[in-house]
Amino acid sequence: MDQKEAIKFAKAYIKDIYEDEGVNDIGLEEISKDHLDNWCVTIGFTRREIADSNNLLMALGKISNRTYKTLTINQKGEVESMRNK
Repeated sequence: MDQKEAIKFAKAYIKDIYEDEGVNDIGLEEISKDHLDNWCVTIGFTRREIADSNNLLMALGKISNRTYKTLTINQKGEVESMRNK
């Protein structure tokens, strides 16, 4: 799996796993490889449910509704882990 494939896979995985939460604005934030040659891909996105419940705080500039997840993807295209960034 090359870098572009890892990015596409990570975006599709986030879209799929959070499908019922209305994810939008899915974008690449970081990408690197770990010592085991796994891709570590950080994806940022917004979630409708979080945005709806935090509109006042967002308007005041107190919080962002953006979520960041780092996926560790092995060379077989399997997600080894997903962590908060």
